[in-house]
Amino acid sequence: MNTPITYAPTFHCPTDDTFWPPVNLRQLRDALSLNSTISEARLKIAALGATSKVNKTLAAWRFNFRQQGYVHLEHVPAPSIDDCSILVTYYINATETTTALELFH
Repeated sequence: MNTPITYAPTFHCPTDDTFWPPVNLRQLRDALSLNSTISEARLKIAALGATSKVNKTLAAWRFNFRQQGYVHLEHVPAPSIDDCSILVTYYINATETTTALELFH
């Protein structure tokens, strides 16, 4: 009998920069259609690398928003789809895509 595998519910990039939304490992695993052959530790390392790269790429952009007084990405005015800012959606998509590159490069 197979025992179900449990995954960590949420992973926050270890940084003091709370501007970016946290990466949820369970949602990331589902979005990338990953099975148990990718360990939780491997996924976490790939997500760390991905968020670091995405955050570095967007650092000047984030700086400009911080200068305007925005503390979190979801506070920046933007259209929403299903009650989620498209900017947050774009960020999540960037981290998902970069995580896939980290895993399968």
